[in-house]
Amino acid sequence: MNQNHPDRTETASGTPRKIIYVGSDEYFAEKMANASRLSSDDLAKKSRHLLEDIYNEALSSPGERDPSLTVAMTNARLATLQVLLADKMDIVSRRNLTIQYLMVGLTTLILILTIVMLVIQIIQSCSS
Repeated sequence: MNQNHPDRTETASGTPRKIIYVGSDEYFAEKMANASRLSSDDLAKKSRHLLEDIYNEALSSPGERDPSLTVAMTNARLATLQVLLADKMDIVSRRNLTIQYLMVGLTTLILILTIVMLVIQIIQSCSS
């Protein structure tokens, strides 16, 4: 560790390299910005494309990067897919509810017309 700068260390070539401690604000700010960018990119994708990305992520080569990072990224993409599908399901559910309300309204209208016609029929049969 460098004596003049306790938060810096030197690489093998002697150039200073900043150490970012896990609890530091810089570390989390960078991670949050990266996560925000990745989630925005993933939410803009179609479900099928995101599913392909999940498979590609899960089947990446173990030597390519740390396996725990692969698991974390796969889980993050699965969560994004779940959000996309939940949003689509919400849209479909709202349409379904609208159609159900319309059907209840039409059924009520038919019931009222039936009662009116029944009353008219009773009045006609009594007057004759």
